[in-house]
Amino acid sequence: MVEREEISRGIAAGLTARSIAGRIGQAAPYPVIIAEQRAASRQALVAYRGNRYSVPPELAMATVTVTRPVGGQFIDIATPAGIIIARHKLLADGLSATVRDSGHVVALDVAAMGAANSGRPHRRKERIPPGPEALAAAAELRDRLAAWLSRNTACR
Repeated sequence: MVEREEISRGIAAGLTARSIAGRIGQAAPYPVIIAEQRAASRQALVAYRGNRYSVPPELAMATVTVTRPVGGQFIDIATPAGIIIARHKLLADGLSATVRDSGHVVALDVAAMGAANSGRPHRRKERIPPGPEALAAAAELRDRLAAWLSRNTACR
C-alpha cells in the first residue's frame, strides 16, 4: 500500500519511472533491445544505419543479427546461433563510415592472401595469322572497294 502511494505521489510530481523506482527500492526497468537481421558483404562488413561494421571474414556473405539497446553506445553482431562475434561503438546514423576491428582486418588480410593465386602468371596471347577464309573475305572487300572507288571517282 505504501508503494502505491509513493508511485501516485511520484506521478503527480512529474517524476520519471526510474526515479520513482529508485525511491521505492526497485531496480530500473530492463532496457529495450532492438535486433535486426543483416547480410555481411564479401568484404566482411555489415551495413547498419548508414555505416559499415566489420565481422570476421568467416562470416562474409552470411546473415547476422545486429542488436543494440535503445540509447546504448555499442552494437553487438551475432551469428544466427546467437553467439556474439563483434562489438562496435555505435556511430551517428548516416555517416557512411567504416568501423573495423583490428583482429578482423588481420584475419581478412590472411584470408585474402591465402586465396590469392600464386601460380604461373597468365601467358600472353600469341598473334595467330588469318586463315584462308579470312584472307578470301579480305580480298573480296578490297575488290568491292576498288570497284566502288572507280565508279564514284570517274563521275567527277
